[in-house]
Amino acid sequence: MRSSILRGVGAAALAGTLVFTAACERHDHGGHAVVSEITILDRSTTPHSPIATWTPDGGWNQTNLVTMSHSADAGRTRVSLGAQVLDGGGHEIPLTRDGEYGIRYGVASDPNGVIDLDTTDPDFYFHGDHVHIYSDNDARLTGSAQIVFALWHDDHSDAETDPITVTVTD
Repeated sequence: MRSSILRGVGAAALAGTLVFTAACERHDHGGHAVVSEITILDRSTTPHSPIATWTPDGGWNQTNLVTMSHSADAGRTRVSLGAQVLDGGGHEIPLTRDGEYGIRYGVASDPNGVIDLDTTDPDFYFHGDHVHIYSDNDARLTGSAQIVFALWHDDHSDAETDPITVTVTD
């Protein structure tokens, strides 16, 4: 398992066979979830529509996740993104705020400082099945940042995506 960008931001005989098979598809031998796919969803649509999909073997199916534009309002520009995570058997891993698993993101590269992420308050950004990405309207910073998504398990990342671009415009 590679090192985590999200470290500190702060897992009868037939029945036994079925349980063992499901557990093997969900977890590796270290107890970490095996992820076969992460799909990021646009939460501004109903139903939530897929924006981008990542797989461990193929990476992202596109390079720019989302473009956020500053508004005339004071405060923060925000985008709300949902996630669906599939395990090794193709089953959806339940993502909840106070459950075993949730989705989080971390900044891999942000040369212009466009992402406003204060990791001292993770509940403000990470909500289990979705995340909020912010940019500071008052500062009006523009440019691109690279973020990674992680399947968060208790207090650590079980799996992380490759970086993907978020663009902020004025």
